[in-house]
Amino acid sequence: MDLVIYLQIHDTFEVNRANELALRAQKNGFKLMVHVGPQLAKNSVDLSLKLQASIDVNDSRPLGVKINEVTMSAAEWYKAYFVEISTYNYQSMPHKMEADSIALIIQKFGKS
Repeated sequence: MDLVIYLQIHDTFEVNRANELALRAQKNGFKLMVHVGPQLAKNSVDLSLKLQASIDVNDSRPLGVKINEVTMSAAEWYKAYFVEISTYNYQSMPHKMEADSIALIIQKFGKS
């Protein structure tokens, strides 16, 4: 997220700063692999690599193509994240029951 925010709010692009943030994203993607299932691990690494490629000044592909790849990869990561979270049980995530209950209430009243 730090890399995405950096790219959105800065008028100038500093390659070193962007590379630093992309490297942090890659490290976090690899760290996450230890704690999650294989699909989310794959999506985490894929997203971090796509982020790195999007700021690679030696990659001559159009920026729009690279950003599209990041967007698609982020959407796949997001999907895998929520699929995995939904498999956790209430003992390992004490606030999950509360969140699920609130979601059900909202869904019920939203249909009324």
